[in-house]
Amino acid sequence: MLKYHGSSANRAVRLGADWEQWVDLAEDSEWAYRAGGIYERLCGNWSASSKAFLEAARRAKNPVDRQSFAVGAIDSLARSGEIGEAESLAKRLNRNLARLGHPGLAARAMFNLANAFLYQDRFQEAIQVFKKVVDPLLEGGFEIEAQSAKLGLSSAQLFSGNPRAALSAATEVVAGAKALGADYLADLAKINQALAHNLTQQPETAHGILLSLLDSGNLSKVDQSRAREYLGDSFLKLNLWQNAISAYVLAEKGVKLPVHRGHLAFGIAEAQEAMGSLPEASRSYARAADFFQQSGARGWTAQALAKSASLSGDGDLKSILDDATSYGTFHALSIHLSLARASRERALAALKLARSGGYVDLEWKALHLISSHSKNPGVWYRKMFRSIQTKRLSLSSIVARQNYLADKSGALQEYFDWLLEHPTQMRIQELSQALVDLRSVTLLDQIVARTSLEPEIRERLEELRSSIPLEESRHISEGSRKVTRASSLREIHEEASSILLNIKSASAGTHLGHSSAPLILETTGDTLCLEGDSFSRTGLTSKQLKEKLQWLRFDLLAPLADKNAASEETLKSLREIAEPFQSLLVRESPLVCPDKLTWQLPWTALRACLGVEGECRVSFHPALKGREPSMTGRNLIWYGPAPDLPNAEGEVAIIRELLGGCDVVTSAAEARKSLSGEITAIHVVGHAVHEEGCSAMSSFSFPDGKVFAYEIAAAPCSVELATLSACETGSVGSGQRMEPDGLVRAFLAKGAGMAIGSLWPLDDEAAKLLFSCFYQRFVSGQGLLGALFEARCITRDWKAHPYYWGGVSAYAGKSE
Repeated sequence: MLKYHGSSANRAVRLGADWEQWVDLAEDSEWAYRAGGIYERLCGNWSASSKAFLEAARRAKNPVDRQSFAVGAIDSLARSGEIGEAESLAKRLNRNLARLGHPGLAARAMFNLANAFLYQDRFQEAIQVFKKVVDPLLEGGFEIEAQSAKLGLSSAQLFSGNPRAALSAATEVVAGAKALGADYLADLAKINQALAHNLTQQPETAHGILLSLLDSGNLSKVDQSRAREYLGDSFLKLNLWQNAISAYVLAEKGVKLPVHRGHLAFGIAEAQEAMGSLPEASRSYARAADFFQQSGARGWTAQALAKSASLSGDGDLKSILDDATSYGTFHALSIHLSLARASRERALAALKLARSGGYVDLEWKALHLISSHSKNPGVWYRKMFRSIQTKRLSLSSIVARQNYLADKSGALQEYFDWLLEHPTQMRIQELSQALVDLRSVTLLDQIVARTSLEPEIRERLEELRSSIPLEESRHISEGSRKVTRASSLREIHEEASSILLNIKSASAGTHLGHSSAPLILETTGDTLCLEGDSFSRTGLTSKQLKEKLQWLRFDLLAPLADKNAASEETLKSLREIAEPFQSLLVRESPLVCPDKLTWQLPWTALRACLGVEGECRVSFHPALKGREPSMTGRNLIWYGPAPDLPNAEGEVAIIRELLGGCDVVTSAAEARKSLSGEITAIHVVGHAVHEEGCSAMSSFSFPDGKVFAYEIAAAPCSVELATLSACETGSVGSGQRMEPDGLVRAFLAKGAGMAIGSLWPLDDEAAKLLFSCFYQRFVSGQGLLGALFEARCITRDWKAHPYYWGGVSAYAGKSE
């Protein structure tokens, strides 16, 4: 049992399932009870576990065993809520074992006491004890317990607001446990690694670790629940709300303690609220409050009740909420924010708490709520915008920065609408600058970092980012946060912004290029085209544009059911949408930066319906206008074979020949390895999946698995041209208005001058024709945009319906 406890929890559970029958059969029944204590612990039956360990100690035949067998009860007592008994037992066993001349066993008792401190949120005390017991455990020959103490130290650091130190400690445990053959302990340390990645805003890394652990099947039921809970947290940060709910629901099946069930219900409520399911979210918050109340967690109870009341609009919370500050800064701040819509005083109180407590990630919410109560909201909108930018700067994860603005879209829209109420020249300039500052900043940072960032500048930027407080986790208890003064935050922001601004300004001519590309802005009442300090109106409201797009998509996808569907209605719909943008589309080689629903528009097809020839480039940022690839280096083809793509193999063969021979990669493992060094052109053929909620999780499919967009964006390579012959590779997420992401964007982040992708499902035969014709002309010396347009025309002659030729778009990347 002890051997498997450290290496394979599930084997230990299977072995110990009949432990109660061993009691009558065993000559030394104390060992049967000790095995039972381990079994019940792995099953999460904490009370039964503590009783078994204590009975083992009572039946032991020598003084040392009578003390040491009871050590296991300390942790189980603490987990079952009997903290006082656990602490008293630990101190008594420590004294007795030390007196008997067994310092290693005494250290084991204190190690279990440190775990008990963890369950009481006494993190600093836990840290002190864990640090003290490591050496005595090693000296006593308890190597696995020593690694477990290091893991406990990692957990205490996680929940006391030091996730970077926790990650380092957990990584050390993974290596140490594996060296000892304690694979199960190594897996527990990986769970801590995942939580640390969540807290340091790297949810994509946490997602990969947790999926791997859950797929391995090596975790106990209790630890599977923990892993699924943290997986739910990852999905929340990735804006994958339904996935988060599924993870939390699965986690609930293995959780018994009310406080844990409260956190899971709270996570479900957060996801439901983000999805707009407000009645369901209100009920889930109320359910969480019930669990928190059962566990005596007053602060979480009040916070959950406040959120439930703010969504349902009812509930008498005066007796609890008037005393909000007694729950501590974090809970008081959340309570005030929940109720600030109806009270300016609560909004001001929330702002004060956010600043005094260093909760940078929540400051913008308080400022936004104050603006709703102000006669002059502009002052508060500008402060809100600055706060948003400050927190964004602290994020180091690509995916975190891409998803950061998702829940801030409504607040930013109010700011933009306010600027447009009286559109003076200065306000339009302010609006344009705000849009440029927000628009795909992560993409620009990546490109600049790859091309011009000196090591000392990169180090300084990372130093500044790491000095900004991390986002609070709902697992972190009150008092665990180091306070950073608002004045120091301003200084950090100003220095880092100055560095980035100077880099971008200095590199504009060589790396990003100059462009006067208009920004499309979808406001509450109209869709605008902004250029510099002027704008023009299209007359299309969001509602009108949405209705037109719904009909257009219905018509566009008709060939999926009937390959010979008539094209007249689709062309008519395209012309109706194109006409409001006519002044933009008739320009020579236009470049557009879309917004919201206009990301879904097939801009070149709109141009063609107006009778204008040539490609319309789409840009993620006005400074990105694209460039021609050199086509003189290494070329690559990714091919994900599938039975329902009969023309894909032929497309690969034609393009490989046109490129003069190149590597063809047919597995996800090989694809990841191929993303290194300099790549001139990469052509992808196969199935792709667009993830609407978090486009960075969009992926290409191979027989052995998927390659995600975020993996491409983070790979150590550079690319000049990416052509993506797969479905919806040009799509961006609906929540990614200011920081569009997806598969095309992932390759643009690698410095690509141009990427070509599709807005809707590609027809297999049409894709083969279009991309074969494109490469025939391009490798013969024709310009990229001209080659693409001619290939589009040839495909249009083959099939007139826009479904076959209109979905492919050219996305502009890094300029010369």
